[in-house]
Amino acid sequence: MAGTVAVTVLCFAVAVPVSWGAYNTYVFRDALTGIFQAGGTNGRKVDTKDPWNGQSRVNVLLLGGDAAANRQGVRTDSMTLASVDTKTGDTVLLSLPRNLESFPMPPGPARDRFPYGFTGDGAGTPGLLNEVYQFAEEHPDLVPGARKNQRGPELLKSTISGILGQPVDYHILVDMFGFADIIDAMGGVRIKITEPIPYGQRGDVLQAGDRVLKGKEALWYGRSRTMSDDYTRMGRQKCLLGAIAKQADPQTVLTKFDKLAAATKNAISTDIPQELLPAFVSLSGKVKDGARIDSLQFVPPLIHTGNPDLDLIRKLTARAVAGEREASPSPSASPKSTSPVAGGTTSPTPRRTQSKPTSLTASCPS
Repeated sequence: MAGTVAVTVLCFAVAVPVSWGAYNTYVFRDALTGIFQAGGTNGRKVDTKDPWNGQSRVNVLLLGGDAAANRQGVRTDSMTLASVDTKTGDTVLLSLPRNLESFPMPPGPARDRFPYGFTGDGAGTPGLLNEVYQFAEEHPDLVPGARKNQRGPELLKSTISGILGQPVDYHILVDMFGFADIIDAMGGVRIKITEPIPYGQRGDVLQAGDRVLKGKEALWYGRSRTMSDDYTRMGRQKCLLGAIAKQADPQTVLTKFDKLAAATKNAISTDIPQELLPAFVSLSGKVKDGARIDSLQFVPPLIHTGNPDLDLIRKLTARAVAGEREASPSPSASPKSTSPVAGGTTSPTPRRTQSKPTSLTASCPS
């Protein structure tokens, strides 16, 4: 969810003047080497003259994981492929629900083990997409040659590549709880909440209005399912991503650099190589300088999560990447699927089938 922020934060730091001081230079280098690996990725070296290797688009899988002291392993509850035009910066965000079932595994050991779709450790019971990462970490034989903490990303990348019918070049994983530290280091994030969002076990509520959310509040804005559902919070996550990308401006990054670098180092992991950062600097500038960011979510009623139409998903993905767009909804529309009912609670309302991407800016409250 905050993957774009990690890249933007560190890319801005590349331009920090030498006169800024040795301490900040040390902090930057420490964060840089702690997050981004040197020497290319999976044996592929970066050609500085053609960093995108002739590709018209670079596809980065943004993952939100929920690892915590009281939980075993990592569940990737947020999975979005950001497909970015390398010339214009125009971006399409393609989101898959965590509870997707009956999807094929990539050819090789994973397909051999699950020839009829992923079942995890269940006895023939379909497994969920958010379980693939941890399953790969616990079963090294599924991703031969990959090291610990690489097996999960590699298998999930190839699995999602097969589902969407698109290559996945890189991934960025943000720890959901470390994400709160990034928001706090930024000084909070401004966002408009159109209706109260309950969360937690103590009756806490994010009240409606124009708010500056602290880290914990922003985390719950993107995670709460109380009186809503997975697909409602997927919409909120997109709006949160857009708000962070907008507000992570150079002034914010430079004035809060040491806190941001420390928080990002602890919360982010990626396989984007260090040598590719200058190219991402240029590309992130295009994304922030008026590029269009569109969003398409593969949720009901567009698909059935228990038995998804993979041909439809791949066809709509190809159209979205090619630039086909849907008329944007009203800017005041809220990323929700609930309506008030008696007793002050909420209940699901029918969703409009969105088969083409819509503008992220227009679909989020402002």
